[in-house]
Amino acid sequence: MIKHVEPFPFYKEAMYYTGLISIITSILGIAFISNKLYPYFQIPLIIAGSLFGIITYFMWDTRCPKCKRTFVKNETNKEKIDEQIIPKTHYDRKKYLYSDGSVKNVENGKAHVIDHKIHTHKHHYLCKRCNNKWSNDKKIDLDKNTFQPKVTIIKTEEKNPLENFLDNGDKMNNDSFGTSTNNTNNKKSSNHTRVKPLTKYEAEKVIMQRGNKCEYPHCNENVSLEVHHITKRSNGGSNKYSNLVVLCPTHHRKADRGSINATRLKMIVSHHIKNKRKSINS
Repeated sequence: MIKHVEPFPFYKEAMYYTGLISIITSILGIAFISNKLYPYFQIPLIIAGSLFGIITYFMWDTRCPKCKRTFVKNETNKEKIDEQIIPKTHYDRKKYLYSDGSVKNVENGKAHVIDHKIHTHKHHYLCKRCNNKWSNDKKIDLDKNTFQPKVTIIKTEEKNPLENFLDNGDKMNNDSFGTSTNNTNNKKSSNHTRVKPLTKYEAEKVIMQRGNKCEYPHCNENVSLEVHHITKRSNGGSNKYSNLVVLCPTHHRKADRGSINATRLKMIVSHHIKNKRKSINS
C-alpha cells in the first residue's frame, strides 16, 4: 500500500546541489589546467568534482520517482522477460612491427560473426519511505567477454623512424648537421661551436615524433607548433633529440624569456624519451 508522503520540492533535492557543485569544481579545475592558473588548486578541484559527481550518481540511482527522496530504493524481485540471439561482428587483429620490435601499425583482420545471447531482466523496486513500486528493464550480454580476437604478429624490415632519429641525434659532432668548422670565426663570435638551425623537414620530423602537439604539461595545442632548443645554439646547444622540445607559440615565447626554466623542459623531454623506450621494449 502506497503511503501518502509529500514529495520533495525541487529546491530541497540535494542531488541537484551536489551535481551543480560537481560541474562547477570540474570546470574550474579544467580552466586552471588550461590556463596554468593556481597549480596547487587543480588536483583538489578535480578530485572534489569527481567525488561530488559520484555522490550525485548514487543519489540519482537510489531515488524514488514518486516522493523524490534518495537512498530509499530497495530491489524486491528480478525476472527474466526476454532472451535473444543477436549476431555481432568481431575482427581478428594484425599487428605490424618495425625491425626493432616496436609497433608500427594495428589493423583489423578477418571478420567473425558470433551469436551473442542477450537476456532482458525486469528489476522491481520498492521505496522504503512511501512504498511506491516501479520497475526497470536491463539487458545483459552473456557472451560479451567470451570471444578473444586472434592477434597475428607481422614483423617488417622497416626501421623505426624514432630509433633512426635518436641514433642520428646521439652521433652528432662538430662536423655534422650544421656545425661550423671555421675556428677563426668561432673565436670571434663565441667560445662555443654553433650549429645551424633545423631545416623545415627536420623540424616537422621532430614534431611528428613528439605526437604533433605541444609537450608542455596539460597543453594540447596542435597548431603552429615550434621546435625549441633547451640549451640555446648560441650557448653550445646541439640539435640532439634530447635538446629539442616541441612547444606552441605561447610556451615557446615563455621559454625564450626564461619564464619556463631549462630544467623543467629537460624533465619533459626525458619523460618522453623514457616512455618511447618502454614502448619499444614492450
